[in-house]
Amino acid sequence: MMILMPGKSEQLRKLCFVLLTDRDGCSQGTNALPPIPRPSNLPYDGWRMDNLWTLRVWSHPEVPDIVCELPDKSNHELTILTMGQALFPIYQAAIERGGVPLHAALLEHDGMGILIAARGGKGKTTCCRLAPRPWNARCDDETLVVRSESGLYNAHPFPTWSDYLLRRSEATWDVQRPTQLAAIFFLDQGESDQIVPLGEAEAAAKTNQSAGQVCGRMWRSLESCVQRENNLRLFDNACSLAKDVPAFALRASFAGRFWESIEKVLQDATALK
Repeated sequence: MMILMPGKSEQLRKLCFVLLTDRDGCSQGTNALPPIPRPSNLPYDGWRMDNLWTLRVWSHPEVPDIVCELPDKSNHELTILTMGQALFPIYQAAIERGGVPLHAALLEHDGMGILIAARGGKGKTTCCRLAPRPWNARCDDETLVVRSESGLYNAHPFPTWSDYLLRRSEATWDVQRPTQLAAIFFLDQGESDQIVPLGEAEAAAKTNQSAGQVCGRMWRSLESCVQRENNLRLFDNACSLAKDVPAFALRASFAGRFWESIEKVLQDATALK
């Protein structure tokens, strides 16, 4: 599903997945710390538990690793939903570092990435299918944008979870290979192809809305104070992204050649540098 390579350092933060059953002496309805083997210096108190719909996530300010507690019984649909929600600690860590998960397709052209953001059913997948070579569709539904140490934004493709749920897809996604982000296009259908530059405030609002569509599936079961804290941080990140990455409204007819209009925008942006 996600093409992930083994970590190169034991010092990296880890996600530990555990299966908790009633046989462990603790039902899933409790808030007890999962009964996993742990060093004697691991604290018993002070753990935070984020109770998502399909799993629980445990974290501690003195422990670098994260524990994800999975249900002991599952079926295909629940497994896929759990895998999607298991991204919660990854997205949380990215957001803490200025990242933004977006409900957007990622297309690559000449080594640069552009995002086509829209709600489900608005045409992201169609755009990916229509754009010819040398365009390369990295994903068609969900992208994680992270900020590099140099201050540039990189985009990572993530799976289309609905394809696994509805079509039992066997597609894979090269999550670890980023593409430098050049622009974001917010998609709307129209009678003819048109691209309109967005002001920074409108771009920030649309970026925040797109991010909320991704995070909402993970955050809706969290406590209201945690949701508020997450939303404020995500909005700050959306504003920063809108300040540094140009954004446009894209009206695509799907009978036209919208990608040529995008190519011109990218060429003009390159010429201004």
